[in-house]
Amino acid sequence: MADVFISCGFNAEERILGDWCYEYLTSIGVSAFWGGVVASGYPAVDAIQAEIRQSKLVVAFLHRRERLEGNFNWAMPPGVRDELAFASSFQRPVVAFVEKGVKIDGLLSHMAMPRIPFDRSDPSIIGQELPRYIENLQSQAGQGDNNAGTVLLILGLPIFAGLIGYLWGRSEHQGGNE
Repeated sequence: MADVFISCGFNAEERILGDWCYEYLTSIGVSAFWGGVVASGYPAVDAIQAEIRQSKLVVAFLHRRERLEGNFNWAMPPGVRDELAFASSFQRPVVAFVEKGVKIDGLLSHMAMPRIPFDRSDPSIIGQELPRYIENLQSQAGQGDNNAGTVLLILGLPIFAGLIGYLWGRSEHQGGNE
C-alpha cells in the first residue's frame, strides 16, 4: 500500500495535477497511489477504500467541475468528494488544494484539513506547499532528519516549477474539459 493517496478528477485538465503529483512523489522516493495510472482503469471502490485506509496522507485536488445552480460556486468531482468522505471515516490526514470557487459543504465542510486555494491558470502554490506536507510525512515516519527535509523542500520547488510549466503548456495545446 502507498504512503500517499492522490485524489483528483479524471477530466483531461484535472488529471494533469494528479499525474504531476504522482510523478513528483515517486521521483523523490515516496510511494503514492493515483487511480490515473492504474492500467485497468479506475479501481473498484473496495480497492480505493483499502488504499485510503492504509495511506499516511491523502492529497486531494478539488477542481471546479459544474457550476452550482443559483450561485457562483462550483461542485468538485464526485469521486473526489467520495474519497474525502472515506478519508474522514478512516481518520486519514488530508491536505486539500481547492480551486477558487469550489464549494465544500455538508459533512466535508467540517473536516479538519488544510485547504490551500489555487488558481487553474497558476497552480504554483501547490509546488510551494506540497513539499512541506511530504516533509512532515517523512519526519513522522522517522525516514529523514532535519537536513533531509530541507533538501526535499529545496529540490522540490524547482522540479515542481518545471513540471507545472510543461504540463500546463501541454494542457493548453490539448484543450481540456471544464
